[in-house]
Amino acid sequence: MAHRLWEPVAEAERQDSDSERLRAYHRLRRMIAWLRPPLDEPRVYPARFEDGPDDTTPR
Repeated sequence: MAHRLWEPVAEAERQDSDSERLRAYHRLRRMIAWLRPPLDEPRVYPARFEDGPDDTTPR
């Protein structure tokens, strides 16, 4: 994911253009906004358990 986030920055720097840097900012902003929901509200996604929530007890 870090490579994907870096891509707009690298492209803007390659073009050495303030307008491209601004475009990169807006693109990054949208990408980060997409990543934020589970950080802001962990219940966005239901909890997942491979073996169930209490199956760690030895038998």
